[in-house]
Amino acid sequence: AVDAHFGYYATRVIFDRMTDDIIESAHATGYKEIWLVGISLGGFGAAAYAARHGSRLTGIVLFAPYLGDKSLIMEIANAGGVRKWEPGHVAQTDVQRTLWAWFKQHLCDTPDRDPPLAVYIGYGESDAFARANGMLADLLPPDRVFAIPGRHNWRTWKRLWRLFLTHWPERHD
Repeated sequence: AVDAHFGYYATRVIFDRMTDDIIESAHATGYKEIWLVGISLGGFGAAAYAARHGSRLTGIVLFAPYLGDKSLIMEIANAGGVRKWEPGHVAQTDVQRTLWAWFKQHLCDTPDRDPPLAVYIGYGESDAFARANGMLADLLPPDRVFAIPGRHNWRTWKRLWRLFLTHWPERHD
């Protein structure tokens, strides 16, 4: 588990910490599959890590992830969704735009095959991040999406976790 706070994200040390403390350690002890699970800002961290180091992971499970500021989400929505959105120049320091550009490439630009890294999302339909979460959900197969009544709170996230685990054996290859 990663006990990351906002400072880890602000300084981008989160990616090095995750690689050194979690991913490399797990590989060194013989783990073959590495899954990241994150809630809210942790979901952003898991997805952003996958966008940078996806080849080290098997999949990500995101519950009510923060996926960027309102202006970026509006830009994508106004373009007609991720498939029609063009990210333009993406600065290396722009983690949010990098993430959505990765979603577009990883989930949209390869229609003839399953992406090598599995992406699952769950969120409450009344969550403050539901619009962005829904745009990501639109890119995923229906069996990788869990949208339930609820808000951005632990009650909803616990229900999502139980729902995800209930369906995990039938969904996991």
